[in-house]
Amino acid sequence: MKNILLIVLLASGMSAVAQDTHYWSQPFGTRAALMSGAVVGGSNDNSMIFYNPGALGFMEESNISINANLYELANITVEDALGAQADFKSSQIGAIPLLISGMLSGDQRKWKIGYALISPVNFSFKGNVRVDGFFDLADNDESPGEEEFIADLSLDVKTMETMGGVAFSRKLNDKISLGFTHFFILRNQTYNNNTLYYGFLNDAENTRVSTTSIENMHYFNVRYQLKLGAAWRINNEWSMGLTVSTPSINLFGNGTVAANIAAENISISGSPRLDVLASDRQDKLKTKFKSPLSISLGANYNTEKSKFGVSMAYFMQLDDYAVMQAEPASFLRPADSFNEITSDQFLNVYAGAEGVFNIAIGYEMLLNENLSLVASFRNNMTYYREVDKPGIKPEVANWDIWHFVAGANIMKERSTLTVGLMPSIGNNKRFEQSGNLESEDGLLGQATTVTRANYFAIGFLLGYTYHFKKF
Repeated sequence: MKNILLIVLLASGMSAVAQDTHYWSQPFGTRAALMSGAVVGGSNDNSMIFYNPGALGFMEESNISINANLYELANITVEDALGAQADFKSSQIGAIPLLISGMLSGDQRKWKIGYALISPVNFSFKGNVRVDGFFDLADNDESPGEEEFIADLSLDVKTMETMGGVAFSRKLNDKISLGFTHFFILRNQTYNNNTLYYGFLNDAENTRVSTTSIENMHYFNVRYQLKLGAAWRINNEWSMGLTVSTPSINLFGNGTVAANIAAENISISGSPRLDVLASDRQDKLKTKFKSPLSISLGANYNTEKSKFGVSMAYFMQLDDYAVMQAEPASFLRPADSFNEITSDQFLNVYAGAEGVFNIAIGYEMLLNENLSLVASFRNNMTYYREVDKPGIKPEVANWDIWHFVAGANIMKERSTLTVGLMPSIGNNKRFEQSGNLESEDGLLGQATTVTRANYFAIGFLLGYTYHFKKF
């Protein structure tokens, strides 16, 4: 029974840290990005392929647009990743292409056809933390005083999504236009976690206590999602829009998951000291990833000198599900001694999502026919859901983020250049520690507690749109 307890505690430390538990991490388009996506009511912009395909029917010209988001700095700090001893920190610099899109004319110009390649998720976390010192970890009856100990944690997570879409829209009359977009979504996620603990007891033999844990996971998945949109031009100034995104349909994908854990002279909750080895690797496992049903509603007010927009979206809850499900196999070694414990109990990869409500507000002021200034804001609530099952849970981070945007549109006869500054901040008070050095139980990482995580990013937006002839 104690051996079973030990492996359960080993497995409970298998969790990754990722900031991909958000639906509105990136805005898309040129003007739409400066408006923080507050364009569901309609915009003369290719971003409608994503925000509201119904509004494409009102577009009067074909065009091609490219915009990229250069993050000069993205910083994440997880306080007290090893108890009160050390913090996890990750700082990244990178360039992210957000949208490449274009418009075509269709059947005798009745149908508007758009295409887009979008990168909604491009997140990387690389963190290291090391502690070298003396800590009171073992029972004083066995090892009086503080024990010399070294702890070293390394975490590397990469999450990427790419969406390819084709949109069709038709204007029914001067007031109403309907449309839909077919999206195919490719998701890649990689997770590597290395944990090392070494120490010596203050006994006659100077007994060495150690734990080495190496965990790896990688998968890709392709899914399909349909967006349905409707746009209504109330008058020359007001317009409204509604977009419904269906739950995604899983198409195909596979992945690999592996764990190798070796513990020497470990005692859990006062149990006799044990040497333990747990190891398995499984390849070509089928994958499943889900996008929820979501509903977006927006309104936009446009005059000759200014534009104002507000959009809101609700994303439905997703119950817990397995992204990858491992096959029953030997995990604890020697296998003949522990055949009742199989790796499928600990190597399954789980996900889930809470319901989320987001809102975006944007304002654009036209200074002259060649220049406008834009300011906007959006919240970006995490969909983090605590999955109460043993195994690997790649989506652990649960901080809410607030995005601010300030920028300008520089307009010429046939093109528009968009530039903007995009600071983002986020924090929470609920983040599971990777382990702690408050007791020997924490050496296996299972003694997780809630602590604080902080997120900060400052980005530069650069977009370009070239306008072709009118339809």
